[in-house]
Amino acid sequence: MYRGRIIALLLIVCIFISFMPTASAQENLDANAKAAALNRLGLIDGDGKGNYGLDKNLKKYESIVFIIKLLGKTKDFEANKGELSPSSFTDVKSSAWYAPYISYSEQYQITTGIGNNKFGVDQNLSEQAFLIMVMKVLGYTGPEDFSWNKTVFKKAYEIGLVQDSAYLDKTTDNSSYTRSEVVKVMYTALGLKPKGSSMTLIQQLVNSGAIDRETAASTGILKDTVVTKVNQVVSLNAKKVRVELSEVINSIDSNSISIYETNNKNNTLNVSINSHSGNALVLDTSTQIENLSYTIEINNAVDMEGNTIPVISGQFNGYKIVAIKSDLFKISMAEQISRSEMVVYFTQPVNENIEFSPNYEIECNGEVFAKGDDLKVSLAGDSYSAAVALKSKVFTPGTEYVIKLSGGLIGSYGVALGDGNGDQYSFISKDMGDSKLILNSINAINSKAIKLNFNRKINNTLAQQVYNYSITDSENNPIQIEKAFVINDSGSEGKSVVLRLKTLLDKNKSYGMMINRINDISKQYSIEEQSFTFSGMYTNQSSLTVTDVSVDDAYSISIAFDRPVDTKSALDINNYSMTDITYSNKFAPSAVRFTSIDQKTVKLFFKEVNKLVVNRPYTIKIPSTFQDYSGETLSGTIEKTFLVRAADDIKPSIKEAEIIGSNAVKVTFSKEISVDVPNASPQNYMLDYIDKDSSYKKYPIAITYIDSFNVILLFDKLDKTVQYNLYCKSVKDFGGNETTLDEGKRFTVILGE
Repeated sequence: MYRGRIIALLLIVCIFISFMPTASAQENLDANAKAAALNRLGLIDGDGKGNYGLDKNLKKYESIVFIIKLLGKTKDFEANKGELSPSSFTDVKSSAWYAPYISYSEQYQITTGIGNNKFGVDQNLSEQAFLIMVMKVLGYTGPEDFSWNKTVFKKAYEIGLVQDSAYLDKTTDNSSYTRSEVVKVMYTALGLKPKGSSMTLIQQLVNSGAIDRETAASTGILKDTVVTKVNQVVSLNAKKVRVELSEVINSIDSNSISIYETNNKNNTLNVSINSHSGNALVLDTSTQIENLSYTIEINNAVDMEGNTIPVISGQFNGYKIVAIKSDLFKISMAEQISRSEMVVYFTQPVNENIEFSPNYEIECNGEVFAKGDDLKVSLAGDSYSAAVALKSKVFTPGTEYVIKLSGGLIGSYGVALGDGNGDQYSFISKDMGDSKLILNSINAINSKAIKLNFNRKINNTLAQQVYNYSITDSENNPIQIEKAFVINDSGSEGKSVVLRLKTLLDKNKSYGMMINRINDISKQYSIEEQSFTFSGMYTNQSSLTVTDVSVDDAYSISIAFDRPVDTKSALDINNYSMTDITYSNKFAPSAVRFTSIDQKTVKLFFKEVNKLVVNRPYTIKIPSTFQDYSGETLSGTIEKTFLVRAADDIKPSIKEAEIIGSNAVKVTFSKEISVDVPNASPQNYMLDYIDKDSSYKKYPIAITYIDSFNVILLFDKLDKTVQYNLYCKSVKDFGGNETTLDEGKRFTVILGE
C-alpha cells in the first residue's frame, strides 16, 4: 500500500512537470507580450491573430521598416512615399511592398547597402548590425561611440540596450538573430534616453505625435501615470500669478516660461519664478492689463517620473480686483485711492476697534514699509471698511505691497480677524496724484435745502454737525441751519451733504457759505475755514408721493416713496394710520424700519390683533407734516387704499445657523426680529453636540444683535470639527409678536466658508 502511494505521487509530479514552461518558453511568452505592446504602438505588424513570427530570422528589408517606425518617421514616410525616387539598389524590385521604405531610408541616409550597388534584400540581419541601427536611432552615430566588430556589443550593454554582462567582452556576431531578440531590443530601446536627451525615446515619440500617449502608457513602457497639464492659473495681483499643475514637476528655469497676450503673441510679459513648491508655481510678471486674456507656456518641464513635456500651456485673465466673499472674518479686498492712501474692505462689519493702528503693517519686498504710528486708520464711511493713510510716505507706482493685519483686530461680530491669525492682502500700487478734499459744487434743491457735492466720501461725524457750516445771504445776514446729513444713495455714494435751512431761499439772490471744518472718511484730508458762494436758484419739485403699497405678509406692508424721506418722519409710527374699511377699525403699526439704503422704502409691522385679512380693503394715511430728505413737507395728507389679495400667516423661524469664527455662531432668521428679549437673551439659545457617545450642551456667553435678520451668539470656544445643533426657545418678530418654536426642533449648525 505504501509503495502504491509513492508511485501515485511520482505520476502527479511528472504530470505537473510536463505542464511547466521551460526557460525558453518563458522567454517566448515575454517576447510575445513585448511584441504585442509594440504592435499596439504601431511599430511592428503581426498576422492579426497574435502571431509575430518571433522564431524567424530578421530580413534586412524588415529591419528598415522597424527602424523607420522606431524613428517616428511613419507619418512623414506615408506623406512623401508618392514622391520618392526609385531605389538605386539593383536588387530592390520597384514592385516589392518594401521598396518605398528602402527608397526612403536611402534618401534620408538611414541605412546603406552591402556594396556593388546592392542592398542585400534577402540577407538575414545579424545581431551586431541591428544593434548598430538601434543605437543610431538613440543618437550614437560617431566613431567615438563604437566601432564594428570591436565595441558594438560593449556599448549596447553600457547604454542598457542589452542586460547580459557577457556583452562587455563579446565580439563574435550572431548571424542567426531572431525576431524575438529584435522585439526585446526595440522594447528596451523605447525606455532609454537617447544620447544628450532628458527624454526617453518613447517620450520623444509621444511628444512628436508619432505615438498616442494613452496607448504608450498602457504598454507600461511610458512611465507616466498622470498627464502633465495646467489645471489652473490664478492672477494673485497685477504682477503675480499662481500656476497649479496636474502633478509635481522638477525644478524649472524662468527662461523656460513665457506669458503673452492670447490674441497677440508678440506682446509678452516679463516672467520670473517667485517660488516653486510641488505642483505649484508662483510667478512674478510685469504689469498685467486688467481682464486681458494671457497665455502661459512652460517648456521642457520634467515630472517626477522623468518625463519631459515639451510644452504645457494655460490661459488666464489679467488681474482685476475682486472682493473675496466669506462667512468668516477676513480681508475682502484692498484698494489704493491715492498715492498715500488705501481702503481695506472686510467680509464682516467693523467698528471703532478697527482704528487701532498697531494692528496694521505694510510690507514691500519682504521688509516693513510702514506700521503702527506710521499709519492713520479710520472707519471708511461704511460698516465694512477701513481707510489706511501713510503719514509721511507715498506708494511707489508699479510696486507690490502687502498689507498685514494682526489677529488682535476684533470686528463688530466679536470675532477676531482670521480666527486670531490675522490676514493679509497684496496689491500693486498705481500712479496716482496727491489727494485732497474738494467741494465740487453747491446746488439749491428746493426753497429750504442745499446739497454740497464733494470729490471724496465724507466723515459723517463732522459732516452732520450743523455748527461746521455758516451761511449768509447777500446782505451778510446769517441763515440758520436746521439739519445736516450725508446722502448715501447710489448717486451720491456718501460724497454729498444736504443742509436744511430755516429760512427760504430767494431764487434771484446769491449766498455765501463757510465750511468751518469737515474731513473725508480717512480723516487725512479736510476743508477748514474756506468760503464759497452759491445761487439760490432751484427747480420747483413735485410733492412727495407714495408710488406703491405692497403686502408682505399678514403682519407687514411696504410703502415706497418717489424720493428719499426724512429719517425722523419715516420711523415715527404715529405718522401712519391704518383703517380696516370693512369694520372701520383704525390702528397704527407697532414698528417701522427702512428696507432700502436710499431711504425710499419703509416697512410697517403690526401686532397679532391687527394682522391683515385676505380680501379685505385697507387704507393707509400719512399726514401732511411728513417730510422728505430735504425737509419738504407733503402738500396734503396722503391716502392710499389697497386690497389684501394674499397675506400668509408667516412667523419668524431660524433660516440658517453657521460658525463664523472660533467663538461665534451667526443665526439668520426667516423674517425681521425685534432687538429686545427673548431674541437678545443668551438663555434663549443652546448648542448641543455628541462627543464620544456622550451628549453635551453649550450656552452663549453673550448676544450681539446685528440687524433685523441676524444675531451673533458668542461662546467661550467652538470646535470646528464638531457637529453642533442649535435650539432656540422662542423668537419675537419686529412687530413685537412672540412665537414659541418647536421644542424638539434642532437646527444643524453649518461651518461658514
